[in-house]
Amino acid sequence: MKNLFFIILIFILSSYLYPQEYWTKLNSPTTLKLGKLFCIDSLNCWAAGDSGIIIHTSNGGLNWEVQNSKVLNPIQDIFFLNHNFGWSVSTRFDTIAGSYIIKTTNGGKVWEKEFFNVENKFFHTIYFLDSLNGWVAGGPSQSFYGTTDGGHTWNIPRFDTSLYSSLPVMEIVFFSKQYGFACGGRIDLMGVIWRTTDSGLTWSTRAECCEPLRDLGFIDSLNIIGVGGDFEYGTTITRTTDGGENWIFELQNFLGIATGLSFRKNNDVWACLGSEQKFIVSQDSGKTWNPINTYENSAIYDLVFTDSLHGFAVGDSGVILKYQYNGPSDVKDNYMHTPSTFNLFQNYPNPFNPETKIRYEIPKVFTNTSSQAKTGDKSTLVTLKVYDLLGNEIITLVNEFKQPGIYEVDFNTSSAKYNLTSGVYFYQLKMGMFADTKKMIILR
Repeated sequence: MKNLFFIILIFILSSYLYPQEYWTKLNSPTTLKLGKLFCIDSLNCWAAGDSGIIIHTSNGGLNWEVQNSKVLNPIQDIFFLNHNFGWSVSTRFDTIAGSYIIKTTNGGKVWEKEFFNVENKFFHTIYFLDSLNGWVAGGPSQSFYGTTDGGHTWNIPRFDTSLYSSLPVMEIVFFSKQYGFACGGRIDLMGVIWRTTDSGLTWSTRAECCEPLRDLGFIDSLNIIGVGGDFEYGTTITRTTDGGENWIFELQNFLGIATGLSFRKNNDVWACLGSEQKFIVSQDSGKTWNPINTYENSAIYDLVFTDSLHGFAVGDSGVILKYQYNGPSDVKDNYMHTPSTFNLFQNYPNPFNPETKIRYEIPKVFTNTSSQAKTGDKSTLVTLKVYDLLGNEIITLVNEFKQPGIYEVDFNTSSAKYNLTSGVYFYQLKMGMFADTKKMIILR
């Protein structure tokens, strides 16, 4: 009985610890603390932090270069709309106290700073929907502003009359142009969530928990997760299943303030605990969480998964970690990795030239009325095709029956028969009644 107990314990622990093996440490050009990270794809990421440091990689983390932010104070947040347009916010504490808004139109080769025209506003977050419409927010009170002209002018949106609407804001996220959330609050007072359904013109406020929330993430338009906490009571998680009408608040049983929420897959969610030198991981869409040690016990403050196979994390002393999943490419490799749901992943690398990889998963149990679909361990007819923007089929990469498992397909555009130019293309996976389509970009 005792031996059986230890076998079960080891199995449980291994299920919590297994993700760590996919993290490695990258060479960093700085020893300054990196507190924020933004990636637009698996190749291009920016990290920012103390003393105005901004670093950038364009090759998936192989090399990082330091960019001149024009500021010397800590950068609180960084956001990119595409490969060229980006913004960051930094505090100022010299002759005038307040915030700088820093902008680039060429991927950070040149940053231009501008002091926000209201003193004693210290911004924690910045978010843009397009080159004109964006928001900045922070503290110590009523520091929430929007712009419709690219930052030339900033105005306070309309808020409800909630007692907590003026508390500090830590993060802004949008699911669509009309539908977005912000989160924040004040330690030992209240965690707060703001919601807009009219493109940020008006925001409603909900006081949801006893400690501030630091980040929010979408599974879909209804299912949203927030993370936060404080050093006294530890990590807090809140989540909604009805688009923010109601929230479930849960105090976790481990220390640390959770930040840097990111989804590897819809059911696989990660956050970092900073100086506690741990990640927390949920494999059931945020219902339950378990801590794992970070690689080399690094203090990590932000992380981003660019797709289910690749991710980055940054933290103290300029540390940069990279996540790369190297699991089986076929069900024959390891039956334990047989998926439980259908999945089509983002191609990697993306953008690419001339070759990229596309990975998909077939679950063991597939109940479907289609005559082409089988059940249990039997095979399923799979088609994977590539199309151009007009919907013209370019190539069929897969058209055969497949056993349950994890598969990876190479798409090489170097062949003269494709004659593909730079631009946007689509790939579509069909398995019985299941279908999913994703976008890929070729850069010549």
